[in-house]
Formats: sequence, structure tokens, C-alpha cells
Amino acid sequence: MKKLGLLTLGALLSFSAFAAELSESALQGDWLVSHFQNEPDNDNTLWQFQGNQFIQNLDGMKVAPDSYKVSPGVIDLGYAKITVTEFDGENMEAVMAGFKYKLIKQ
Repeated sequence: MKKLGLLTLGALLSFSAFAAELSESALQGDWLVSHFQNEPDNDNTLWQFQGNQFIQNLDGMKVAPDSYKVSPGVIDLGYAKITVTEFDGENMEAVMAGFKYKLIKQ
């Protein structure tokens, strides 16, 4: 019985990490990186989603756009994947290339 309770609790916690559906339309716009590797980030770094293009804007310097596709919990850039661990439409936590990010929709 304890195992069933823990399994149910784990399932509820995993669902709460995604209060909104991760989709191309939900990502549209600018996302400010508020934390990098669990430390506050004051570099004005933006992840910009415009149509099916992902652009990293590093304090005004834009990295060439990449096409992306969204699947459950993943933003696939083709050459790299961004694993989204939490998403509610206004806040996002993600891991890319082993680095942890917290972002706030602007």
C-alpha cells in the first residue's frame, strides 16, 4: 500500500511540473534567463521563439536562428535538445547541454 501511495504522489508531482501544455504557440515571444546553474543571471540573455525559429539573444547579440520542434517535454533544435522540466506558460525550467536554466516570459 505504501508503494502505491508513493507512486500516486510521484505521478501527481510530475504532472504539477507542467501546469500548461508545452507547445510552439505557448513558447512564442521572449523568455528572459533569470537563473543559470541555480545562480541569478543578470546578463539580459533572452531565448526568443518566433514562429518555428529559436534565437538566443545574448545582451543584444543574436545567435543565428535555429528551427525547432516541440514534443512532450522537449524542444528539439536538431543538433541539440532542450529538456523542459517545468512549464506553466509564464515560467520555464530547462536543461540544455547539461546546463540548467530558469526563464520568465516577457
